[in-house]
Amino acid sequence: VLQRRISESIHDGPLQDVLAARQELIELQLDDPDDERVNRALSGLQSASERLRQATFELHPAVLEEVGLGPAVEQLAGFTARRSGIKVSTDIDYPIRNPIDPIVFGVVRELLSNVVHHSRAKSASVVLG
Repeated sequence: VLQRRISESIHDGPLQDVLAARQELIELQLDDPDDERVNRALSGLQSASERLRQATFELHPAVLEEVGLGPAVEQLAGFTARRSGIKVSTDIDYPIRNPIDPIVFGVVRELLSNVVHHSRAKSASVVLG
């Protein structure tokens, strides 16, 4: 429950502020498309918004409640692969819902984080059944 509230707080607060600032810069960019300061700021805000979205997902993925653990783990694997450059394959056969799904998701999240931070792996796989 706490992770969900934190996720919602990030989504409804800082993420919206970053997106609003980015929109303001897009409008400034229309006046001077060659202003490198505006372009750098836009790039930074784009990166920040992607990281905030990823953080909200990793804290509490809405997809977990909407369609279940399998799709949530698939999405997490994709985020991890894009962020780290490690090829993350999945083999998921988990069509059920279980009260422990949020715990399992947290375990998968932590294991993938450990692979990224503590290994020199070029690939990893997640099997869930």
